[in-house]
Formats: sequence, structure tokens, C-alpha cells
Amino acid sequence: MASIPLIVQHNGQLRGVIRAYDDFGFKVFDLAAPPRRLTGSEAALPLVEAQVDGRRVEPLVSPANMLETGPLGESWMALTQRSVSRLFATYLVSEDPQRRLDARKASTLMHQVSLVQHVLEQPNLSRVLLADEVGLGKTIEAGLLIKRLVEDRPNLRVLYLAPARLATNVANEFREKLDLDARVWIAGGGADARLSSDRLVVASIHKAVFGANFQAVVQAGPWDVLIVDECHHLSDWGADGGKPTQAYRLVDQLSQSLPPDGRLILMSGTPHQGSEVRFKNLLRLLSDRRADLSLANGRVVFRTKDRVTDWRGLPLFPSREIRPPTPIALGSLYEEWYDSVGDLYDSFIIPGTRGRATGWAKGQALQWAASSVQAGLGFLCRLGIRRLGWNLKNQALRAALSALRPYRGGTDDENLEDLLLRIEKQIGIDHSEDSSGADVEDVPEEEQDWRPDPAALERLLIQGVELVNSPAAYAKWAALSQIIDAADGEKIVFFAQPVETVGVVARYLAQTYGEHPSTIIGNQTDKERLEQVAKFQSESGPRFLVSSRAGGEGLNMQRAHRLVHLDVPWNPMELEQRIGRIHRFGSRKTVIVDTLVVAGTREVETYRIAREKLRLITRQLDPEQFELLFGRVMSLVAPKELEECMIELRPDNLPAASNEIGALVANGYKAWQEFDERYRSNAQQIRAQSGGEATWVDVANFLRLLGAAKLGPNTSQTRFEFQDDEITAVDEDLPTLRIGERLFACGDSGGLPPNPAGGEHVLQLGLNVPAVATVISNAFLSTPLCGAGYLKRPTAELGLPSGPVGVLFFLRQTVRYLGERAAEERTTLHSFVISKEGQSALSASQQASLIRELINAGRVRDPASSSLVELMQEAEANIADQLRRLDDIDMQNRVRHVVWPLAALVMV
Repeated sequence: MASIPLIVQHNGQLRGVIRAYDDFGFKVFDLAAPPRRLTGSEAALPLVEAQVDGRRVEPLVSPANMLETGPLGESWMALTQRSVSRLFATYLVSEDPQRRLDARKASTLMHQVSLVQHVLEQPNLSRVLLADEVGLGKTIEAGLLIKRLVEDRPNLRVLYLAPARLATNVANEFREKLDLDARVWIAGGGADARLSSDRLVVASIHKAVFGANFQAVVQAGPWDVLIVDECHHLSDWGADGGKPTQAYRLVDQLSQSLPPDGRLILMSGTPHQGSEVRFKNLLRLLSDRRADLSLANGRVVFRTKDRVTDWRGLPLFPSREIRPPTPIALGSLYEEWYDSVGDLYDSFIIPGTRGRATGWAKGQALQWAASSVQAGLGFLCRLGIRRLGWNLKNQALRAALSALRPYRGGTDDENLEDLLLRIEKQIGIDHSEDSSGADVEDVPEEEQDWRPDPAALERLLIQGVELVNSPAAYAKWAALSQIIDAADGEKIVFFAQPVETVGVVARYLAQTYGEHPSTIIGNQTDKERLEQVAKFQSESGPRFLVSSRAGGEGLNMQRAHRLVHLDVPWNPMELEQRIGRIHRFGSRKTVIVDTLVVAGTREVETYRIAREKLRLITRQLDPEQFELLFGRVMSLVAPKELEECMIELRPDNLPAASNEIGALVANGYKAWQEFDERYRSNAQQIRAQSGGEATWVDVANFLRLLGAAKLGPNTSQTRFEFQDDEITAVDEDLPTLRIGERLFACGDSGGLPPNPAGGEHVLQLGLNVPAVATVISNAFLSTPLCGAGYLKRPTAELGLPSGPVGVLFFLRQTVRYLGERAAEERTTLHSFVISKEGQSALSASQQASLIRELINAGRVRDPASSSLVELMQEAEANIADQLRRLDDIDMQNRVRHVVWPLAALVMV
């Protein structure tokens, strides 16, 4: 192998040799283009050219041999200068593997960019589940991954499936923060994607599974990358994967049609959903052999907020303060009504099923009645319309609809006929291709035959009207005012399940505090929903945001650090999703969570019992750890079983129900421990990744030496640090560089725009900024070829042998074959000291220190012949051979190493 040239010229382009072999007596080469980040405009050329006729390849002299041949048409000082510059440019790129020195509109968070690097470098992660905790920024992680893949393959086709209400927001983040040309495929007028031809399509999965759209999405392929956001909505209830929903079937079919080098990325902050069967079927999508789930275990990346840090090792997220629930008594009339709502369903029980009607439907009716009187009354009205076919001839329904006005965005005096038509339309909205944003009841097929007792339902409607006009309908909001007043003017997010509660609270806040809050409800368009969030997030926007369950996923509300649960969803994962809207990157203070509950309802007792049971299990934890763990454990409690316990929770059945809840909490804790232990290994590998040795100071020195950059006035950059358990804003100075007419901040701004300097606009610097990338490319592709040099020995103590020494630098480019295509996996810089005593490899930190000294070391004008040259020539060939050599893992993963000899420098 030593006789094989390392670098060649082909069609006027610099190429590295992957391998050379005989083909019927002719020498044939497989060649690699230089690393893309080093060559800029070269990125359009193919990475690998196979079976190149050796007669069209010109071997180039290596740096060690250049020490013997000497410079051609220039002085040794000029050649040495170009050689060191080329080495410096290569060092910046190769010692920035996670691209933390790139400029981005989005924050360059360590846990995000290191994840991307990990996924790209691990061959087994072509199928992966990103299960990072809610709020860690999985959308940005997916976007960064897409950006890296597209850089390597501009013609890549990506399909990103998201719930309908999130699709537009995802596309906007891709466009605005990552400069990705994402097109949207959703129901309604907001779509701009051509499914059959666009490269990056963000599609509503609800539209994709609707009618003929299913086959249209499949036939629009082939897709190279399939990403599924909030993948916990993919359900298959069969123990062996035999009962899939349409969404699961679609993703399964698309994933099986991916090319050999295709990628499947599943994302969810709550993937388990408390159902081991559903979770295992989700893992089947990751397994190359569906029956063998062990193949999927290493493909789950799971990290929690308390385990991620910033580049300086400081925590990124503040803590949580989960306050005990505030119970509010609404009086005996309300309690009688609430119990009667449950009794309505107990009259119809299907033998052997534990009462399907008394299960799902009763549970939701009680949730709505506990949220607000108006929500419970609205639920009962829709029940009569849907199940009994009632119209305005029914006087109880007429009275209830009159009392509910303004209903879901209507007016105080809305015509009752119009209101009835609107409700009938809303009841049927779950049959459309864009149903995910609606706040309506889901109706399982097994419930269709059940009919409530008409007389009992009429009595409940009449009682509900009486309650709406009584203090009981507003007692909860008086307690809410105490929480608001104690918040001292800070922004607050309120969450409720039903949209009726959102409307009632929004009107109460407007009347009491004199400003209309932002509101999120299901029948809004994506644009309207994003506008409401943007208003709230702005400094001058409304103080309050009130959201139904439609805002529980995918939206960013971290301008607030206070959240109030206006009710308690019976699926505990929804609680975590709610808190994740404000407890995410950008949260600046301890997140404070309050909960309002109605005394005497099942929610109060259930969560009191659950907390007591978990405290017994985790007595060794401090309070802060307990609150973190409580949310995580409850997210792994089976929702259906918990709901059954809540339905059965009555004063006469309290001990039995308490034991059942305790068993569920114990199982949830066990599931949490197993999940955490099994899937933590990937997180530890990611955290252990090196960010490289290159620094912003190195970037500044490089640009001042080679890019004609000049120091500019310092700008200030707002950073955030923990002080007394809160994140506090701290202004720090940040140096600037003037390149041409523009001023750049030379440092990590965390994705935030640098402040103006002396009234002048400041841009973010980065290795990917065109002005910088051009300097790097020019240095690496310097012509004529360089690499040799003679320098005066640095005065700094570097631990080098005494006397003259030589240093050989190599760039190793790792290429992995994916099907018939090759992809660049990583580049690493290697250096070796050569002396009469032998040779030794430098560590990454030693290498960085030496390169920084070489930049300013004196050049030798007329070097004398050195006995080191022959040693360096021999060492160069041997070391290159070692660096190219493949091991068993390389062979298994179809990896090849291309070795670029960069520099042979003699220090005297």
C-alpha cells in the first residue's frame, strides 16, 4: 500500500486516493474529493469517483518529499507561509466536528449539534427515535440533521410528517432559523408544496391518511428521509403489531420503501404513552427485522433537561416549582350535578367489558364538568344533539344553549338556530383531513349504540343552566385571581381541556384585568394560532395566554415562566406536554406551576393518592427531584387503566381504588427506571463527544492573518447564568472583526443577535459565513501545491524533543458507503513528531498548542539540508499506511479512510 499515491490530480482537481487496483492490467483508482467544508464551491462535485483510469491521474508530490524537491518558483519562506496557512485552515474545520463555530440563526446548543454528529457517525442510527424530554428542541435537532444531509446530497428528498396543527410552525422554523426551503402540505389554503417534486415537504399526517391522500403520499416517493414528529400518535394496539391505525400503516409503508441508505427519524418527548404494547410496536418501525426488537434498543436517544448543559458545562434549564393543587369548593348543588353526570352513564353497562360507556365517555364527561360548569353543560348539549338527535324543540336544550352564549367564539346574542348548526358542524369535524386542531370529543366505534336516558339528560341540562347563573360558575376564577395577583405583573400561560373553559377564563381576564389575552383553540387556522403565540411572546404583547388542549404540543411559550392548570387532564402525559410549552430553552427563571381543581372531584383524590404512593417509593429524594420524577413517572402510567381507577373512585370505594392507583404508580416508577437505564447509554455517548480544540480566538487569528480582518469595537452579548436558582441576564463583552465593510461578532452568541457596536449593526461570524469559507477554501486549495516548510523552533514549552524536530500532519477523511452512494462521515487531524530518537503522536490538545505556536513562529529563509528529511519521508509513508488501514468494524460498516498528507514542517 505504501506505493499507492496519497494525493493526485484528476481533471484539474485535487483528489485523495481511496484505493488503487488492477483491472485487466490497467491501473484503476477510486478517488475522493476533499472535505466539503474545506473547499466551498467544490461541494457540487461528487464525493467519490470510482474506477478512474490511472492514465488520467497525475500523482502529486507529498509534503515530506517536497522537503527534498524544494519550492518551485518561490522562496522557502513563501512556501512555508502557505503550508502553515493551509494547516491552520484545516485545523479550524477538523477541530470543529460539531460545527459550533458555524453561524446560525438558531441557537447552537451543544446537546443539539452533538446529537446530529452522533446520528451521522453511527451506522446503526439510520433508523432512530429521538425521545428527548419535552422542551429540548427536537424540531431544531431534526432541522440541523436535514441541513447536514442536504449539504452532502443536494437532491435529497425529505418528508416530514407532523400533526396538522404543527406543520406550518415546523416549516416556519426551518425557513427562518435554518434557511431550509421547506414547503407545506396541509389542508386549506396554506399549502404551497408540490408533493411529487419538492425536496423538503412538511406534511400534515392527518391530511396524509385522509382518503386517497394515503396512496398519493406513498406514490410521491421515493423519499430518502422520513421524519415523524410527535410519533406517539402512531398507534398499533396488537401484541404482535396487528392492529395499526391509518397513521401507523402509512409510516410503516413509507419506511419500508426507503432506499438502502434512507433514514427514518421518529420524534416524541413522550413515546411510551404508558402502553408497553404500543411502545414495542413503535420500536418495530426502527428494527430491520420487525420481530427482533433488540435491534431497536440502541436506536433510542433519550435525554432529560437535568442532563444537558451548555458549552461551558452550565445547566440550560431552570428548575420547576410544582405547587400543591388549590381545591375550590363549588357548593352542594354543583357536587350533586357532578355526581349525576357520572350516574348518567352508569345506567348502561355492557357485560364483560367493564362498561365501555361507563369508561371512556363517562371519563370525558366528568373531566369537562370538573373543568368548568360551562364546559360540562356544553358537553351535555353535544351529547343530546349527537346521541338523541335533539333540536331546538327540546326546551331544556334551548335553555342550555341560551345560557352558554357566547359559545366558542360566537356572540352574546347569536341566533340559536345558527348556534345549533355550528355545533352540528363541529361535532362532525373529526371526519375531515385536518381534524387534529379541533377541540371536540373523539367517539370510539364501540360507543355508537349507547343512548343516554333523555329524562335524566334534560334534568342535568336544567341543573347546569341554574349553575351557570350561580356563583358556582365563577368561584374557581376568584381563586385564580389570587394566583395572578401574586405573580406581580408577570406573564402567565393558562391551560384547560375544553374550549368552553378557555372562553370563560378569557372573558374573565379581560373584564377583571382590562386586557384581552391571547387564546389558542382548535378551530383556529395555523396562521391564527401562531399569531396568538407571537403576540404573547412579544415584550409588549398581552400578559396572559389561555389555551385549550390544541396548544399542548409543538408551540413555544417560554416568554412566561408561570403556568396554571385550570383543570387536570386524565391522561397525565398531557400535563407534561403543557409544562413543556414554557419549560424549554429560553426559559429564564424557575418555572412555577399552579393547579386549580374542584373539591370533591376524582382528579383531586387521584393525584393526591398518586403523590403519596410515589413519595413512599422515593423517600430518599429531595423535593425538587420528586417533582421532576413525578411528571416522568406519571407519563409512564397507563392512561386507560388510570382512567378506569378515576371512574371507580367514589367515597365508598376509596380503599380499593387507592390500591389500584398505588399499583399503577409503582408500575410507572418501575417502567421509568427500566426506560431510563435501557436508553441512557446513547445519551452518555453523545455527552462524551468532543467539541474539538478550535476556538473563536483561533478563528480571529486566522482571519487577521489571512483574511485581512481587523479588530473592531467590542459589542455586548447578553448571556444567562444561574444565580439563586434563577437564570439572570448578564452582559458580556464580545470582540468583533471587520471584514471588508461589515462588522462581525467573533464569539458564540448562542443564536441571539449581537448588540450593535457604536451604533453599527453586528453580524454573527462563523466558518460557514461566505467571506470566511472563501478564505479557508483558498488556503486549502493553495496553488501550486504546498505542505513543506522550515521554521524556527517555538520558544514555548511544548514537550518536544531537544534539537531539530520534524512534524508531520495528516487529515484523515472517513467515507462510508451507503448502498451505492458514499457519504463523508468525519474528518480528523493527526500529527506526529519525528526526531532522531523516533516518532510520537501528539494528543489533540498538544496538536492545538503546537499549531497556534507555528502560526507566529519565524520562517527560515535558507534552510540547510537536514538529516530529518529522509526520516520524515519514511515516516510519512508508514503513518499514512496505518491511518488508511481498516479494522473489522470499518469493514462491517463499509467505511474507508482517505489520508491527506497536509504538512511536513522542520523546526530548527
